[in-house]
Amino acid sequence: MKLSNLNLTDLNSLDHSMVFTSLGALNLINNSRRLQGKKELSHKNLIRKIREFESVDTGLNFELSTYTDESGKQSTMYNITLIGLRMLIASESKIVMAQLMNYLGSVEKEYQVLIKEREETNRKLLDLESRLVWEYRNGKRKPYNQSVRVRG
Repeated sequence: MKLSNLNLTDLNSLDHSMVFTSLGALNLINNSRRLQGKKELSHKNLIRKIREFESVDTGLNFELSTYTDESGKQSTMYNITLIGLRMLIASESKIVMAQLMNYLGSVEKEYQVLIKEREETNRKLLDLESRLVWEYRNGKRKPYNQSVRVRG
């Protein structure tokens, strides 16, 4: 399984939390179920599980959303935090749960690498911007519109 199979919806969140769609969670769960020779879960039944958890979960781990299905109709889905996904996985068989928990551990490590790379890129961009502003203010660089001359 690859990171792209999870349908991460929010790599840009300020708190760097991992958010999955219920469709991505379903794909993840069903991949593991197939490997174990178990019956696949339908999205409708996953939504039912989520609603059961919602009734007792006060941690805001499930957020109601919609998506456009193949027929063009708006359908229900959920955005799910990593904690919410772990709650769903815990309701699976022990073998499927162990397999998915191990997999999520590797995904978390991969995700943290992506976050660090993004933060480093942002830092470099801010450094460049600061240097360009300093050069401009200190006469070392002309404004962009004056540094390009059009021949006529």
